[in-house]
Amino acid sequence: MDSSQSLVDYASNKLEPLQKLFTKPDGVRWNLRLVKDGHHKKGEMYHAEAQIKTAGKNYGADAVAESPYAAIDELKEELATKITSHKERRITRARRGALRVKELLRQQ
Repeated sequence: MDSSQSLVDYASNKLEPLQKLFTKPDGVRWNLRLVKDGHHKKGEMYHAEAQIKTAGKNYGADAVAESPYAAIDELKEELATKITSHKERRITRARRGALRVKELLRQQ
């Protein structure tokens, strides 16, 4: 599939807001792939795939849709869900650890 400038701009504009979800956005590397799949039961489908590499964790997602724009939109939603759930899990673990330390200090 030839990647037109409008499609590249659309993907950049859609995925750029995800940068703010990282604590250190400078060390984040993105790899985005968009493929036109003509051998699908429903006709032509677009397969969008992304890999994000950070210092502490790697994220990956993929989406299939009837248009390249819809595939990018679905990909963005899936990536946002994965990134925020990992971030919330990390915060919850830190709070639990702090509560345990606080309980230990109260016992002494």
